[in-house]
Amino acid sequence: MKKLILIVLIILLSNVVFATEIAKDNVSQTKYSLGSKENPIKVGVQLVDPFALKYQGIYQGLVIDYWKHIAEENNWHYVFLDTTPNYSQSLIDTKNGIYDVVLGNFSTTAERVSFINYTRPFMLNKISILTSNKTSPFTIFLNVVYSIFEFFIVIFIVIGFVALSLWFFKPTDDKTTLYEYYMIACVNILAVPDSSRFKKGVLVTLMLFSLIAKALLIGNVTSTLFGLSLAGEPFLSEKDISNKLFIVVKGSSFVQKMRALNARVYEFDGNNEQAAEFYARNIDKYAGYVTDYALIYKYTNQFKNIEPSLITSSYNVRNDILAFAFNYSFPLGKELNVGILKLQDTNAAYSICNVYVGDYAKNCLM
Repeated sequence: MKKLILIVLIILLSNVVFATEIAKDNVSQTKYSLGSKENPIKVGVQLVDPFALKYQGIYQGLVIDYWKHIAEENNWHYVFLDTTPNYSQSLIDTKNGIYDVVLGNFSTTAERVSFINYTRPFMLNKISILTSNKTSPFTIFLNVVYSIFEFFIVIFIVIGFVALSLWFFKPTDDKTTLYEYYMIACVNILAVPDSSRFKKGVLVTLMLFSLIAKALLIGNVTSTLFGLSLAGEPFLSEKDISNKLFIVVKGSSFVQKMRALNARVYEFDGNNEQAAEFYARNIDKYAGYVTDYALIYKYTNQFKNIEPSLITSSYNVRNDILAFAFNYSFPLGKELNVGILKLQDTNAAYSICNVYVGDYAKNCLM
């Protein structure tokens, strides 16, 4: 009996000690505030140059500089963690607590705000298209046919004007008809016979008009064949986008925005730079690649060696805003917003943005 009582006491004592240790661990977890050295902020980073990139293990970029300024002012400790290239998944991971905050070129949407918080915008943005002004062989053929047709229309009008002039000013005893004058004008485009001084002058003028028209035709056809001047901006309005196939990074909010414009979308499973290169190598299959203007401007020049006809579309698909995202349990959202406001109010935001996006930095001030 004594042994049984002793065993029960030992078990109870062990439970008490175990419970005490658990309590101590819980206290140690909660007594350190988020952002302290013992409990650093987990900062997810969507690696998209120039917003965020990692070079030789060091993080840099527009949003990285923003974060470092704000964190230093608030004396926050933090760790950077790479996210997946999928925008939606990065936000879901933040919602689930894998990251406290996530940095990158994240757009705000009604769907996303249902499960994630956003800061105030750090940049006004527009959605643009990386596309090509390359002219297809069929388009070149149509342009040549049109040019030839246009040339003959000009000649017909000029000859008709000359024939009408000759017929109108003919002597009263001249029985030549308008049709006959038209035939005379046609025959005399390249050769001027003996005739009255007036007729000769008119026909010489006609010949000069003919030569000029021929020169314009030759120049137009030559430039068409070599693709020098007839290629241009393929997207001028919303109707130019309808039913065309565009590349968009998988998980991007631009998928829904393009579909709202009745465009067809291929969701590329990779990052932005890979998507831009993929388009440059497959321009005959897709109408363009859709993402932020700052990225499109960069990729237009970056991949010229692959496809020289790449251009940045001047058409603005729609306006957008970029912001940081954080989960609902993150307690420092107010401080983060204040930090962004201070950067914008003191013009420091412009200085940071100017390093990474040049003239587009004016969009960082709101």
